[in-house]
Amino acid sequence: MQAKAAPPELPPDWHSGFATEPVFDSKVFWVEAGKENDNTILLIHGLGQKGWRDWQQLIPLLAQEHRVLAIDLPGFGRSDSPAGKYSPENYANMIKALADNAGLSHFDLIGHSMGGNVALRFATRYPEYLKHLVLISAAGVLERSTFAQHSAALPIESGMVPALQELPESLQVDISQLIRDVSGELLRWEALPTPEDLLGSDEHTWARALAGQPTINAALALTQENYSGDLSSLQVPSFIIWGKDDPVTPLRTGHLLNGQLPNSRLEVFPEMGHMPVNYPERIYPLIRDFLKNPDTRSQHVADTPASKGEYHCNNQNNQTVSGVYTAMRIVGCKNIQLKQVQAQSIFIHQSQVDMLNVSVTSPGTGLQVEHSSLTATNLSINAERAIVAGNSELDLAGATLTAKKAALTNLAPNRYVFSVSELKSSGVQEWAHGVYRLGAQ
Repeated sequence: MQAKAAPPELPPDWHSGFATEPVFDSKVFWVEAGKENDNTILLIHGLGQKGWRDWQQLIPLLAQEHRVLAIDLPGFGRSDSPAGKYSPENYANMIKALADNAGLSHFDLIGHSMGGNVALRFATRYPEYLKHLVLISAAGVLERSTFAQHSAALPIESGMVPALQELPESLQVDISQLIRDVSGELLRWEALPTPEDLLGSDEHTWARALAGQPTINAALALTQENYSGDLSSLQVPSFIIWGKDDPVTPLRTGHLLNGQLPNSRLEVFPEMGHMPVNYPERIYPLIRDFLKNPDTRSQHVADTPASKGEYHCNNQNNQTVSGVYTAMRIVGCKNIQLKQVQAQSIFIHQSQVDMLNVSVTSPGTGLQVEHSSLTATNLSINAERAIVAGNSELDLAGATLTAKKAALTNLAPNRYVFSVSELKSSGVQEWAHGVYRLGAQ
């Protein structure tokens, strides 16, 4: 990378310039700090024209012990806005090209929001380049309708969405409401056209249709990214950072990633939203310690407690349950949280249940769901019939369903939303990522 005179806002010991990349055939703006240090960290920003400046508060701390490189992705900041599809896949290929041109062969990668998705895609495609991976409030990963429903359910403030900060204050409330309306009432319905339906798979068509709209281009491409089959094999030590009150990227995504990445660790910050990068004094010490000692094993290994026998919930609400059970029966119950549960069978009827890190091993039916709503993250079932369901809605992220006879048995119509899930039955393996309406079969 050939240095260029630093813009006025940069400290005198920082450097900046433009690098030419071949994927979009464009010039990419870069900023460098801590040039004297050996180990390199590459920072990837999220949506919004601030680009690399999202990291401006964190860079001085990182540069104390590392060489830090931050770039403006094509379409953002001071970089060119070339024609093309601004997808995590294309951005990842572009980063590889930049790394090769700069002689970077082994570095740390940190991404925030959309940049977290880009960093994750880079890691799954080119793990040999990385020493460590840090994902901060990574956007996407979940199936698009699940991702959109979360954004629609919570208030959106301009400080939580970087792109909104650049609009006139009079427009920020209107745009925030529009995001909620579009997310909640449009994107969640699988009957509406997807970006693929509207723009096709041809990237030239995509580029022409979205010319001059980099944020929309990148946001729509983000919803297409599918990590089925990619996460469980990624061995790069990974640190996942999330704000508990994130209104943009649900904490559920962080739990999903931590459950699926075999060498990961999750840190959740209470009373923090989508911009942990705005709290460098809180997140930097943990990033620094992780880069020095990326021990993640304790996050995934725990002693198995003794069995608690059977669990029964009858017409009760707001229960949180953990532990080992022979059988669980939940009837007429709302807001039931099953966390870190092992069971031989689970029966749910006319109830609303959330699951996190639940495993079921059964010689018969593992999970039966009737007239109910189920949301499960990191659900593992090994049974003769994994799920038997009727008249229910099941939102399953990071599910592994292994069955001797059938992964899914539908007694009546059901709606399934799968995110990066795996179904195995009768010797057949399938990846599931999308919305499915299945009739009785």
